[in-house]
Formats: sequence, C-alpha cells, structure tokens
Amino acid sequence: MKFLVTGAFQCGKSLLIQAYDKNALNIASIDKNGWNCTVGMDVGSTRSNGLDITLFGTPGLLRFSAMRTIVAEGSDGVIFLFDGPHPEKDDASLQILNEIRHVLGRDIPIVYAVSKSDDPNCRSVEVVRAQNYLGSHAIIFKISALTGENIKVPIDELAHQVKQSMSPIVSKICLFEGDIQGLKQELGKTTEEILDLLNAMELRGIITLDRLNKSFKIMEIAKFFTE
Repeated sequence: MKFLVTGAFQCGKSLLIQAYDKNALNIASIDKNGWNCTVGMDVGSTRSNGLDITLFGTPGLLRFSAMRTIVAEGSDGVIFLFDGPHPEKDDASLQILNEIRHVLGRDIPIVYAVSKSDDPNCRSVEVVRAQNYLGSHAIIFKISALTGENIKVPIDELAHQVKQSMSPIVSKICLFEGDIQGLKQELGKTTEEILDLLNAMELRGIITLDRLNKSFKIMEIAKFFTE
C-alpha cells in the first residue's frame, strides 16, 4: 500500500517518515536561510496490523506543486499534517490539501495530524479543526514526530480506513479467483477497465497476474481486506 504524507513547509513530514523508518530516503537541499527543504520526496516503509506500507512524503513549498502531483499519484491514503504551533501556515496547508484532493479524488481516505505536540504553543485538535473548516467527520490526531508521541495512531487509523474502502472490491475479486471473464461480467467493466483494476491490485500485492494464461492468483495480503 502507498500512503502519502503531505502538508505545508516545515510541518514535520520528513521527520514523521523518519520516525516510522530510520532508513527513510529524503531528497532535500539547504535553502538560503539554512532550512533543510525537501525538493523531491521522502520514501520510507512501515507496517500496520500486518499490512506493508510504503510512505511517500511530498515537498511542502507551494512552488513544488508539479512534484507533489507526481508523488501523490496512485496513493491509497493520505496522512495530512497541520503545523500545530504555526497557524500562519494554514492557508498554504489548505491549498495543498485541495491540490491533493484534486489529484486523488475527494473520496481518498485521509487522516489529519496536528504536528509538534511537544511544543507548548501547539494548538489543540479542536482549534485546528475549527480554523481549517474540517468538520466533525474529519479524524484528527495530535502527534510529535520528535518525541514519538502518538505517531502510530494515524497510520493505524489510515490502514483501517483503506481496508474499509477496498474491502468490497477485494472481496469480489477473491470470489472470482482466476476467472477474469467472470469478474469482468460481475463488475460490468470493459476489458480495458478490468485489466486496469487487476494491474492496480497486482501493484499492491493483492494478486499476481498470469498474463500468459489470462488468469490471476489471490495473495496472502488479501486476507487483510476480507477478514
């Protein structure tokens, strides 16, 4: 599974991914003010309830919109960070949030996190919710990547949301293991659409395709979505 970690400049994205994976890759440079700025992406890996997750972090500067779009493509869920002590970054945060929703669709599973809870000036969850018009349905946690406080909670919640969103289609695919034509008819999809779906499931490790025999096999990870 591919989870996107995004938010405004210097809100703690890279630090959070490094908290999940000490060997995470960060493509960054030092700006004229001495800030370490992600200019490409962060890549790390972790697990949640047996699910293997690859974490991709985006640049936070608004001018890197094209790179954020590239990194975001194909994500299964999003951890979106608001900078807890710095409400002045909220306008940029909301621009990035709308950008990501445009790329991934408004139904993409999202978990929000208020970063830097170790800072005494960090805002509360409810203040961030109100200031950014997130609504009562938005799931928001307060975390500190620096101390490790609460960092496991958002990724576990996002894995749960992704499981709920993907469970119906994965369950259907499991019922038609090996029978591409039967699955195509059941879902009412064209040949191109069903192949796109199966390719996407193979990328996520849920199935393996036997292209020679026009069949597919269900992998062990599918149990995560069906149990």
